[in-house]
Amino acid sequence: MTNRAKYLGGAAAILAAILLAFVVAKLTHSASPRPAASASTSDTPSDTPSESPSESPSESLTPSASPSPSLTPTASATPTVSASPTVSASPSVTPSAARLTVGQLVKLLPGCKNVTCKVESTIVSDQSGTPLRFVLVQLPAATKTAGEFDYLATLFDTTKDQLTWSSDKLTGTAAKGANGAAAQDATGHVAFTLYVGAHSSVLYMLDPADGVHVKWFGQPDEAGHLSYSSDTGGAHAEDLDGDGVLEVVLPENDYTPNYAQGNTTVYRYAWNAAKKAYVGSGCTYIPGGSKTGTDYDATDPKCAAG
Repeated sequence: MTNRAKYLGGAAAILAAILLAFVVAKLTHSASPRPAASASTSDTPSDTPSESPSESPSESLTPSASPSPSLTPTASATPTVSASPTVSASPSVTPSAARLTVGQLVKLLPGCKNVTCKVESTIVSDQSGTPLRFVLVQLPAATKTAGEFDYLATLFDTTKDQLTWSSDKLTGTAAKGANGAAAQDATGHVAFTLYVGAHSSVLYMLDPADGVHVKWFGQPDEAGHLSYSSDTGGAHAEDLDGDGVLEVVLPENDYTPNYAQGNTTVYRYAWNAAKKAYVGSGCTYIPGGSKTGTDYDATDPKCAAG
């Protein structure tokens, strides 16, 4: 081989080596960015969740902050738990715990709203299934007869603090003591006595029923009220036989020769459940000036005649 041929062969080899080096460098240069880019995608999820989220999670945290709105409702679930309003069903309990007093109930009466009325007697009654309070009320203004007052027999629904019934005015002086205070027996009937004038007395006997459909017992008086009226003092209701049911005790004076010396017949009436009425059960005849008398049963003419 000649020197020229050797030279050309060496130059070609050098050129080929340079070209190869250039190609390798080019390939190396173009290959090196790709791994860097792929690393940024493949490494980011695996390594950077704690760092790269610094931005993208700032957006994903915003939605997840939106759970805090869902937490707010949960907090507003406190208002739901402030279904304490439901517990504030205590309002419905409060009234029952803070019912009106008898004096406040009496203020519901038109004639007692702006003036002071006296509670003469009061009884709690629930025999009818409706919790009631009977109140005998003395109105403030005295009547034409000195010492006498107008009274109202009233019934209140104690669960609603409402007036359910009131009688017409009843005039007299409320009896005191054993023959006076209003009383109630096992039947639910209520009895009270008013003294009228110098000698007379009136026993009022009523069935409160449901607090609205009240029933009176007795004979009609001048005002049309049913009652047991006597021309002497002492008309009253008393449980004579101890069975828990009141009997009507009604004395009558014959004024012979006068009131002070007159003979007294005390009539007795017992409750008859079948007849739903008070029927004669006997009487006692007390001669004038005597404190003791003779008893007769209801069949005796001397008793029946009275």
